[in-house]
Amino acid sequence: MNTLSTIIIFALFVLCILLMTYMQTRNENKRRKAEYREKVLGEVLPNRLQAYERLALYLDRITPENMAVREQLSVTTAKELHTTMINCVRMEFEHNVAMQIYISQESWERVLRAKSEVMKDLSETAKNIHPKATPLEYAAEIIEYARNNSMFYVERALAGLRKDIQGEFINS
Repeated sequence: MNTLSTIIIFALFVLCILLMTYMQTRNENKRRKAEYREKVLGEVLPNRLQAYERLALYLDRITPENMAVREQLSVTTAKELHTTMINCVRMEFEHNVAMQIYISQESWERVLRAKSEVMKDLSETAKNIHPKATPLEYAAEIIEYARNNSMFYVERALAGLRKDIQGEFINS
């Protein structure tokens, strides 16, 4: 019986050592994961905030009103203004397309919809403008047309970006 008790005590001792080693390893893994998560968050968070800022700026820059004011003095015909505005939307988009990896899918889809609606408004308005119209006439026409159409989508996309920021960064 003496040998059996020694074996049981030894087995319990080994079991305690194994359990302590397991617990220590598990705690160390948790600590490392927490450190890694904190490091990644520290690197990604500024990029995510910048993505929201850049896309808000993109949406502001592609509003027909802002583009018309910015571009109408650099062109001489309505057709040139139309082409310049279309190119502006495309170039701004290409410059910001990588931002989609940092924002929610829903917000990205709203940005895409806003871009699409602005492009559609620019094209629809260009169809109805007189060939000899001035840039100012086209600008006035597109601004009025957009107020009733694409501006809804631009404002909706901006509201979605704000909602994401508030929900994810401010209210957390």
